[in-house]
Amino acid sequence: MPQRKSPPKDKHLEKVIALAKKHSAAADLETFILQYYADIAEEDVLAHEPEDLYGACLSHWEFGAKRLPGETKLRVFNPNPKKDGWKSPHTIIEMVNDDMPFLVDTTTMTLSRLGVGIHLTVHPIYQVQRDPRGTLIHLTDGAKRPGLLSESWMHIEVDSQAGAETLVKLEAALQGAMRDVRATIGDWQAMRDKLKQVCGEVHAYRSVLGDAEVDEGKKFLDWLGDNHFTFFGVREYELAEENGEDVLKVVPNSGLGILR
Repeated sequence: MPQRKSPPKDKHLEKVIALAKKHSAAADLETFILQYYADIAEEDVLAHEPEDLYGACLSHWEFGAKRLPGETKLRVFNPNPKKDGWKSPHTIIEMVNDDMPFLVDTTTMTLSRLGVGIHLTVHPIYQVQRDPRGTLIHLTDGAKRPGLLSESWMHIEVDSQAGAETLVKLEAALQGAMRDVRATIGDWQAMRDKLKQVCGEVHAYRSVLGDAEVDEGKKFLDWLGDNHFTFFGVREYELAEENGEDVLKVVPNSGLGILR
């Protein structure tokens, strides 16, 4: 029976694994590489030399070797063949995060807003074990396992950015976006609880607004709470009067999510 040939992508990654075994004795690095490129299209893998695929993986591996829970590790750089041992025609963004919703969408929207084009996104999810100082002890694929934490590792290749100041500004913008994501996710339940509170209070305004308007508003709020809306931020205002005119004033310490 003729032997089945490996797909070109697998054969290409075999060369990457061979480089890893030759140059590094790090435990779990082979697992890291295979999961890293598992969901990348064959043509995107074949478009890179094995040395550059290995260099990108090793760079990210070393960058994420230490991270505390709740920390967003992020850097933007142009790999230097002499210094880093690999090359790319694009600027590289590396991130390591707690696995959360909205990470890819938020990153994509931030780059789009800045006019920076994306050429490749690599986004594996790993289950990891770290010591109290954040040092990586063990890493496996994305299948959830007891005692391990889910982490998002993101490698993005974007339009080449020149100059240290440009790279710093891009990194700062992405860090700000990641803080917004973390605030949104952290306050998600509190924002839903606030919606429930408001829904329970609207009946008190029937004498002012009338039954029809209150009922319509209540139905709309119920619809929002039935997973038809993603809450990014909530803030309370109070109606006040200044110089004979109605104004809205922020209620101190009422902000949640990105409005915190």
